Amino acid sequence: MRFVPPSTIAIDGPAGSGKTVIGLWLAAHLGYAFLDTG
Repeated sequence: MRFVPPSTIAIDGPAGSGKTVIGLWLAAHLGYAFLDTG
């Protein structure tokens, strides 16, 4: 069986909790595009 990564990862939390930092890090390490809607 072949692993297929998810196409979307959503991160939610209160303001100032590090969502953008974690999102940018994940996108860079997984080769995903980063979209910030805040």
